[in-house]
Amino acid sequence: MTEINNISDLVRVLEENPEWLYTLQGMIISREMAAVPAQLNRLDDKVDSLDSKVSSLDVKVAGLDDKVNVLGDQVSGLDGKVNRLDGKVDNLAGPTYEAKVAQQIASIAGQHLQLGAVRVGHGQGDRRDENLPEILDAAFEESRQNANLVNEVRRSDLIISGRRRGHEGREYALFEASITVADNDIHRAARRADILRQLTGHPVRGVVIGSYIPAEQHALARDQGVTAITYTA
Repeated sequence: MTEINNISDLVRVLEENPEWLYTLQGMIISREMAAVPAQLNRLDDKVDSLDSKVSSLDVKVAGLDDKVNVLGDQVSGLDGKVNRLDGKVDNLAGPTYEAKVAQQIASIAGQHLQLGAVRVGHGQGDRRDENLPEILDAAFEESRQNANLVNEVRRSDLIISGRRRGHEGREYALFEASITVADNDIHRAARRADILRQLTGHPVRGVVIGSYIPAEQHALARDQGVTAITYTA
């Protein structure tokens, strides 16, 4: 009888009897295969658990997206309220700001427009240009179309005339004043200056003046041929 006392004896015996090795392999593989279904079941359980966690995470992410969307709506609503509040503040302070600009218009025109002998043709101011009202009155009486144009010009905040050093004749500057200058201020200044140019036949410069003029509005003013003046009253 073959005596097996250790693993070396077992290996030697199996090498001497290959058919025993095949039988032993079949037994080992059968036991391992028998364990496979249980292992697969455990793996399925783990996959199911992972799917549940992923689904739960998806639900949480979707809920978070909803909260982010709600927060975005709230922020947008807050931005709108802030903008409306800014507009109301500008509306309240606007007349005061325009009055301060009018008080210093000779200095402003000299520094920023190089105009001297400044007279006010429309708006607040003591030194008056009497020619502009006569020109506008005559244009108003001439035709209904002109009357509409004159009314548009008269809605400007301030119109001045002055003389540029080294140039003959007077030229006009039409101002739109706002604490914070916006696109519509620039468009109005450009449009009304063009109308006044047609009505008077004189050079007219459109001007926007404000305490704060953002970079985008500076760029728009350049594109529209409007002079932008930052003035803190």
